[in-house]
Amino acid sequence: MKLKSVEGEDLAISEKGGKWYVNGAQITIADVISSNGVTHVINAVVMPPMKK
Repeated sequence: MKLKSVEGEDLAISEKGGKWYVNGAQITIADVISSNGVTHVINAVVMPPMKK
């Protein structure tokens, strides 16, 4: 499945063995209620592609 980031980039969402991933980074804590929405903690930094 693909979703759009805030900046309009594609994010690849996948599931394997009951674990969920965003662009290959595992979601380690889901559904953290924040003051500006809901946060999902992942185990990596997801960066947008470098523009030339």
